[in-house]
Amino acid sequence: MKRQNAIQLIVGPIFYLSILISSPAYTADANLPLQKTTDLQSLPTAKVERILTIARCENHTTHYFAEKLVSEAYRRIGITAKFAALPCRRSIVMANAGKFDGEVARIRGTPHEYRNLIALSSPVIEIEGVVITKSTSLKMESVKDLQGLKIGIVSGERYAEMLTRDMAPLTTSDYTQLVNLLLAGRIDVGIGIKRDIRVTLARFSLPKNEIRIVGKPLIVEPLFHLIHKRNAALAPQLEAAFINMWQTGYSKALNAQTMTHMLARAKPVESSNPAFIFAK
Repeated sequence: MKRQNAIQLIVGPIFYLSILISSPAYTADANLPLQKTTDLQSLPTAKVERILTIARCENHTTHYFAEKLVSEAYRRIGITAKFAALPCRRSIVMANAGKFDGEVARIRGTPHEYRNLIALSSPVIEIEGVVITKSTSLKMESVKDLQGLKIGIVSGERYAEMLTRDMAPLTTSDYTQLVNLLLAGRIDVGIGIKRDIRVTLARFSLPKNEIRIVGKPLIVEPLFHLIHKRNAALAPQLEAAFINMWQTGYSKALNAQTMTHMLARAKPVESSNPAFIFAK
């Protein structure tokens, strides 16, 4: 009898622990059925056990949007994501070097150049690359119409670098500087992401149509979250989380909320001031 009691004392806690571990309360919500909702009510999550640091472009509206979505995806699989803001090119280079656990979002094909990073197949966010100008007569039907123009792009934006390859564009550190170059007449056109341009122009006190988007987008592309290869095991869970967020309308609602917030809290900037500042 003493021996039987001793066995029960050992086996009992182990059995109880196994029940806890297999309980649905410990299952990441990325694996739960889709919910028919478009509000921003968060789904239940797994117990947070890890903290990962993700690199992103500093002073970059689209990466700010993407950060919100990526943070939610990690939260849903029980991981806290922290973000390090760096110049765009440095962000991807350092993530590839393993200094960070991933990079927030880049265009398709980025891992061909940065081979230590794995791109998820479900997109985080979509970008529209558009042309802005002061000109009232400029027509822009395709990339070919950029030939012969003085072009400005934001450094580290790979889609813009690809579009303007062999065109010797002038690079800027952020969108405020891009707008300043246009206002100063140093460039004929700027290429940028539509939402970033929208937020930046909201900060300038400019006459109506002083700077305008011309033509259709030169590129419409999804951006994909990148994880360092050491975190490859997380890919299936993150994929499920991103798919769930898109199919339930959560991503769309969060993007709309973020845009409203940014437009409402953007600090005005003088046209000669290259700083890119948002109220906290």
